[in-house]
Amino acid sequence: TYNGVVIDFVDGGTALALDRSIRSGIAIASEAELVVGSLDGYSESSDSVSIWDLRTGETRITFMAAHSPTDDPYAHYEPGVRDCAITPDGSRLVTTSSDGWISVWETASGDAVRHIRPPTESSSIAISPNGQYVIAGDGHGAIRIWLADPPD
Repeated sequence: TYNGVVIDFVDGGTALALDRSIRSGIAIASEAELVVGSLDGYSESSDSVSIWDLRTGETRITFMAAHSPTDDPYAHYEPGVRDCAITPDGSRLVTTSSDGWISVWETASGDAVRHIRPPTESSSIAISPNGQYVIAGDGHGAIRIWLADPPD
């Protein structure tokens, strides 16, 4: 987006106008007709994520998505969301932050399902279409897979 505007690449016009600018990590939940992205640090905190209705551009929910568990020794760094992905039905969101943490979220509430601390910082993130697996890639060529909601 540029200033919160999604550009239609067919005719160059405005496809959708959002109420905020997206900084990085944009994804679409095709079945639920939602778009998600981390917010521009100039207009909002860069550790926040918003989910918008793809048809109307209305904000469904905005929440802090780049906070580490409190026992994290690196918690004094201000994390920002680097990338995000969402399931096709829009029920689950996964984010990776500049502090290295990966988090799985319930999109209806913004509640965390799980925090994952990979051995190396992730630069890209994905979630399986059924929401069961989190896939992350790092800058060294490694790809790692975790259960999004491990059994107790």
